[in-house]
Amino acid sequence: LMYRYSEGTVCSGKGAHAYKIPATHQRSMPTALRTILHDILGSQKERLASPLDASSSCADYWSAHRQDQVFGAHWDAYKTRWTGASTACPDYDEQQAEKAVLWALNSATQTTTPTLTLLLLPTFSRDSTIQKYMRLVRDNPNFCKHLTTIPSGLIRLEASPLSKPNQSVRLKWNVNVLA
Repeated sequence: LMYRYSEGTVCSGKGAHAYKIPATHQRSMPTALRTILHDILGSQKERLASPLDASSSCADYWSAHRQDQVFGAHWDAYKTRWTGASTACPDYDEQQAEKAVLWALNSATQTTTPTLTLLLLPTFSRDSTIQKYMRLVRDNPNFCKHLTTIPSGLIRLEASPLSKPNQSVRLKWNVNVLA
């Protein structure tokens, strides 16, 4: 488990979707923020989590690694339609953010089940509107909304058990909250 999520480990994926895990990917959104979002949504599902950072307020979470099923994870969030209320915070990578928005959008448009996926996504710049995934939001106003942008100065990523104690990371970018 610790090796799978260590800095420098290659995360499985096909072609361009395989990538090395950088140090920032060992951090998660603050527990308090995730707990509040789950409470507001009434959500018991967390997409794109790991056994190291899955919210204790969620009954179900999806991991990128099949081996994490031993820790109660469902394997591969992209092998199932995202229905009902859930949150998702993909790895801090522009391709991963766009993939998550597209999957959430396709899931919502291809089901009759009421669906709300709250996504926490990096902006990678001070302008929160220029990200590739924001094009999907603009092109699908009936299914996808930009709710707010959390300024980088107001949020710190929490350290995982793999990090040195108290090594939270101040973000260099803002966080978009999409539904």
